[in-house]
Amino acid sequence: MRSIKEFFKVNKSFFEIAWKECKSYYFIYIIMILYGFASNMLLVLLPKISLNCFYVEKKFKLGVAYICGYIMIVLIWAFVERQMTLKQDINVTCIRLKMRDIIYKKVNQNSMLAYEDSDEFDALQRALNYTDTGADELINVVSRVVTCILTLIGVSFVVGQVSILMVIIVFLALIVSHLCMRKVNDLWFKYQNNERLPKVRLINYLSGLWNDKDYVSTIKLNDAFNYSTKVLKSKTIDLTKEGVSKNRQRFKWNYISIIANNLQLLSVHLYFGYLLFKGALDIATYSSLFVAVQQFASNFDTLLNLFIEIRNNANEASFYMGYIKDQKYIQNGKKDIKEFEEIHLVNVGFKYPNQEKNALYNISFSIQAGEKIAIVGENGAGKSTLLKLILGLYYPSKGRIVFNENIDITDIDLSSWYSHVAVVMQNSTNIPLTIEENISLCDEKDTDSIKLEESILFSGLTEKINSLSKREKTVFSTRFDKNGVDFSGGEKQKVSIARAYYRKANVLIFDEPSSALDPNAEYDFFKKVYDLGKEKTIIFISHRLSTVVKADKIIVLDKGKIVGLGNHKELINKCDIYTEMFNKQAENYIGE
Repeated sequence: MRSIKEFFKVNKSFFEIAWKECKSYYFIYIIMILYGFASNMLLVLLPKISLNCFYVEKKFKLGVAYICGYIMIVLIWAFVERQMTLKQDINVTCIRLKMRDIIYKKVNQNSMLAYEDSDEFDALQRALNYTDTGADELINVVSRVVTCILTLIGVSFVVGQVSILMVIIVFLALIVSHLCMRKVNDLWFKYQNNERLPKVRLINYLSGLWNDKDYVSTIKLNDAFNYSTKVLKSKTIDLTKEGVSKNRQRFKWNYISIIANNLQLLSVHLYFGYLLFKGALDIATYSSLFVAVQQFASNFDTLLNLFIEIRNNANEASFYMGYIKDQKYIQNGKKDIKEFEEIHLVNVGFKYPNQEKNALYNISFSIQAGEKIAIVGENGAGKSTLLKLILGLYYPSKGRIVFNENIDITDIDLSSWYSHVAVVMQNSTNIPLTIEENISLCDEKDTDSIKLEESILFSGLTEKINSLSKREKTVFSTRFDKNGVDFSGGEKQKVSIARAYYRKANVLIFDEPSSALDPNAEYDFFKKVYDLGKEKTIIFISHRLSTVVKADKIIVLDKGKIVGLGNHKELINKCDIYTEMFNKQAENYIGE
């Protein structure tokens, strides 16, 4: 009973979504329930009716008519069921997509710290698994339960008129079988969703890497084929062996279930065979009773197994609801940033989960609207982490980040902050859609063609796009479209730059925006950025210090701490780390 209550409790959101999205979903299942019950009862009664016609009443044509009528009902239902199934496929897809939208919304609201937590990945995978399997089976399970209950009532009445004892024997045997199968299921469910899931996720990831062009090229160039396949094979075999071991533990309970089922079958054969032998039953009634007991056993066994499915579904649904309701990484500020005026970092510190040392220590500085800010430092100094804190992708572990008139970043609706921002990250993701969609990130009908053209011109992609037969309508991938195009690293970065320009934002943020550009393209890019951003706020990370000399303020990081703060002229004289970095790079260019 507790399982059933839990089932309806955790699946409440599914029932609500299904009712809101497509009411025909329920109507179709009601028809299937009624037909299922009627079909089962016809199977019980047809042998007695037809044998009476053929054997007792000698009405051959009437017997044939009954059988033909039954076949016609089955044929008509097969056609109707097919149409309803097709409609139900659409309904299920709509419901599943809506449930996934809720998950994706939660992912979008999460801090990027969620991606540093393996437990969070597992929770997300379980929630997604439910939308793929559990949600599809939910109403199906409920409808089958109702069908089984109605059938059991009908066949119990038929069998009970001859022998209540047989009903009790079959009932008890099936209860024993159910308890054994429940034990089997509990052992497997616990293993599958705890120990096995992370290992399956890793194997799927390693296997999926063979679809990644960069991964395959790395394997080829490092002659690492044998090693890469060995790792995948080893982990797959280990998981299979572990599964075999778990299945051995389950078999003893499964075997007891098989014994119980065969004992009840033997009892039925012997008892009704004895009554037939003694003349207490005629052949027609015997046939009907035998089918009725089979229907009883089949539906009762199905019903008990469905209760196992209900428990499993309740557990799976609890994974979904647990993930949706978990607030651990949620960023849910409500205040709007109507205009960007300034941002202050006050003694900001940050530590990644499961790391002993901080990534940042006591960071304090301010950015005023219209300033040009550069963040520099060696690899691992904390530059990208600092930028992600400013963007609100992470919240500080210590200290505060404050906008405008003392509005803490944790209180801000981040979408209002992002409406002012255009960002080019070092490894921006490009989507296998058209170049136009990659730049505008909206449907073709909603794309501003003038802004699109300006963005392409600014990014330096005009010549490349003009060389394509479909121009900006070309799909950004050859993997999914044979007429698509694969860009070089520098061209991909230019697409990201065009995307940032398209937003027409007042705050421009760049994380190594020229890392994949050649020196000439880099020079042109930064000249355009400074020209474009005369009245805009610009924050950027760059390893190449020649690009930061025009910045109003340069922040020098070393091992997570600010070791220099000022403009180029100030730092070149008083910050040893900055001076050393600048002189080394200058020597390299002179040497060239």
